[in-house]
Amino acid sequence: MSGRVRDPRRRGRARMAGLASAALLLPLAVSLAVTPVAGPAGAATRSDDDRLPSVGSGLVVREHPNVEPLQQGIRDLELLMARIETAEPWVRVAKPAITEYRMDAARGVVLVGVERVTPRLTRAAARTFGDSVQLYQAKRYHRMSRGNDRAPHSAGAVLETDLGRCTSGFGVRRGGSTYFLGTAHCFRTVGERPTNNGRPYGRVAKRQMGNEGPDASLVASDFGPKVYVGGPDGNATRTLRGARTPAYGGRLCTSGANTGRNCAGERQQSDLCVRFGDGVTTCHLTRAVSADGSSLVQPGDSGGPVYTGRRYAVGIVVGGNSEGTELLYHPVGYLLDLWDARLLTAP
Repeated sequence: MSGRVRDPRRRGRARMAGLASAALLLPLAVSLAVTPVAGPAGAATRSDDDRLPSVGSGLVVREHPNVEPLQQGIRDLELLMARIETAEPWVRVAKPAITEYRMDAARGVVLVGVERVTPRLTRAAARTFGDSVQLYQAKRYHRMSRGNDRAPHSAGAVLETDLGRCTSGFGVRRGGSTYFLGTAHCFRTVGERPTNNGRPYGRVAKRQMGNEGPDASLVASDFGPKVYVGGPDGNATRTLRGARTPAYGGRLCTSGANTGRNCAGERQQSDLCVRFGDGVTTCHLTRAVSADGSSLVQPGDSGGPVYTGRRYAVGIVVGGNSEGTELLYHPVGYLLDLWDARLLTAP
């Protein structure tokens, strides 16, 4: 009979090879087997073929939290921060719009604030930094000074009016709006709009000036509780804590746009009526004198703040003598009552 004849020796060799392979695989199979943990006495034991744990099986199962690593290390973020204002092509488009930037280590990105998030900026950021930079809208900050006072405004800033140069007084709240205290002689009429460094600074809402009356105004403006305390060109400010009336001889400070801060004042007589050089008599005034002969006020300081060194509002400058060694001011309490207003303060 013709046909294939199997070689019994080949079959035997194949069987031996299979046994050898099984012998080689057996230790590996044993090493991968799940070893059951002994349960309570009398509990049923698991068979070697039962490879999936079940509830109450006694197997120890350890779960490892899935901790996602940061996209970049702190050092990488620092290097990225250093490129925010230099990297091309991003910087050609974005530099004028950047307002601030910071690291977000938890998310592994640098957050960049811009005045307005636009498609063009978004594309430039993605092209330059990939997804390592994220944009958000953020306002721009400005360095403040008496001559460049930004909202919310502060007392003691330069005030440009139709009649010349004066100084802004303390911020107050009346109803739901903020204002600042000023003098009437700095403005021609209600409705006038003073400026600071050429920018709008508010609108005169009220004005009172008459014989034997006050010399006072109330100007609607975006104001805060701070007062300038440095020199005429300085930008240092302090926050008001409240209002006080110093005792006779008590020390006080002025902070005019022209003179800057001077804390040599000493309170003298109160409730004065003074006839000024323009022929108009102004009442409800308090006088202060310089303890060291220095100038407390100069032309251009009218309307400016008078306060104590401990940051309590005292009054608003109305006038002084030609040397500036004597000062006349309206007490702040009188003005708050006059305008039914509340002083802006903070702790």
